[in-house]
Amino acid sequence: VLVYFPVKNNWYDFYTDKKYLAGTTIAVATSANYIPTFVRGGSLIPLIKTIQNTVKYTLETFDLHYYFDPKTTTTNAQLYNDDGATAAAFEKGAYEIFDFDAMATNKFINLKINTTVGKIYQSTTKKVTIIVHNIVLKPKKITINGQKTDFVLNKNILTFQVNLNNSITKELKILF
Repeated sequence: VLVYFPVKNNWYDFYTDKKYLAGTTIAVATSANYIPTFVRGGSLIPLIKTIQNTVKYTLETFDLHYYFDPKTTTTNAQLYNDDGATAAAFEKGAYEIFDFDAMATNKFINLKINTTVGKIYQSTTKKVTIIVHNIVLKPKKITINGQKTDFVLNKNILTFQVNLNNSITKELKILF
């Protein structure tokens, strides 16, 4: 199948991280067992581990994937969460919203995560694994709200942990 990758952003294969340049058309193999999925450079994608049904759904732990691409310098995204049982949860204030904002250059990545909690929602601390794709240089330092944190860089994928607490903004800085 011929796939055109729009000109404003580079694109990445979701499964392999292979980069596709903006503005190109590429023949991509498909099969009954493989449907290609592409991610726009600069995207922020929250994911949970596979679950068997929605009764098991929780955001106690989740991964936040950021597809770093120097062609895309700013990105923002939101994630809505509620208990899955309260009817009209948003209207009742029984929810939380995560705002993700990224700003990137070849020298640094700043990622801010802000949590807004509805007036009656009982939020808990979230354990988030930050996964940054397409990292070619080892970071000199990563900080979370000014405190240095440990990280792992493996095959151009940078991984580190952050805990999100009620309505406390987290500012993550990656310096190259």
